[in-house]
Amino acid sequence: MKIRLAILMFLLSSGLHALTVGEWLRPSLSSSIYVTEIYAAQTGKFRTSTLSALSATFGAGTPLQFALAYDVIGGKFMGCEVLWKPRSEFGLRVGIQRMPFLLETTYSPRVLEAIGFSQAASFLGGYSADLTGKNSRSRDCGIAVEGAFLPRDGYSVISYIAGVYNGNGYSFRDDNKAKDFQGQVVIQPFADWKVTLGAMLGHYTLESGELGRRNRIAAGFWYDNGKWFFRTEDIYGLTDRLRSNGVAALGGCWFRSNMALSARYDRFRTDLSDPTTAITRAQVCFSHMLSSSRDFSYRVQYGHTFYADAYLADADQVSVCLILRFGAKL
Repeated sequence: MKIRLAILMFLLSSGLHALTVGEWLRPSLSSSIYVTEIYAAQTGKFRTSTLSALSATFGAGTPLQFALAYDVIGGKFMGCEVLWKPRSEFGLRVGIQRMPFLLETTYSPRVLEAIGFSQAASFLGGYSADLTGKNSRSRDCGIAVEGAFLPRDGYSVISYIAGVYNGNGYSFRDDNKAKDFQGQVVIQPFADWKVTLGAMLGHYTLESGELGRRNRIAAGFWYDNGKWFFRTEDIYGLTDRLRSNGVAALGGCWFRSNMALSARYDRFRTDLSDPTTAITRAQVCFSHMLSSSRDFSYRVQYGHTFYADAYLADADQVSVCLILRFGAKL
């Protein structure tokens, strides 16, 4: 306990020397609401998906930051972390945070030009369909070092993050004796595009009580010049003895400053030894930003799903998503 208290006092003294405690305690607040209505053409049924999150960041833009994020619908903290970053080359992040190995899930879904993350992110990145059975919206509790080198105008050529995590999602408590390692390197030689490589080496608890492997490797390429964009990421996963792979590519254009049209190819194969487990989705999405800050928008998306399994019929789906975000500084 004494060691933890000493570390905390050191971090506080390092981060607050340039500003008053009163200024640091005035948080930046934000609230996000995502409402998606999904229509399945073959069954004629509607399904509603809702997400609401509240977040507060203390000391935003300073060497010491404390951030909280609360999942209103799920009733859980999806973020509770301290970031101490005295220099751009080195920072220390502690607490419940985004899993960093997959670039797609480190972005808010309101930033991407399609409704929902890719299948690979859902099956292998800690979302609702994760093959381990753990749904933590790609969050985990741990400690990580991060930093960036070779700064340019508004970006750095090389950035990195690497950490050790409990592997138990939202919880501060570790539920097994194993720890997970995650890391990612981003190389951005030009402002318009970046190349990423990420990995996770971990474990999860099987129904038998034994530990199963939870290993992931991801590689991606993103291009965005403000008008045209193209993003792709390939993810390989080993879940206990199950080998899986998914790749998604999203491309399109902001044909007006507030309107974009995009198309996504999304293929996932649950079991690489069984070709009938492949699922392919083709999607087209229209995005319309109704405010200059892009905090109020809606999206309309059509998707067709192809199943490699001959016993499963192809499916059509129409989705409409409304996104609201509000921010304030106290």
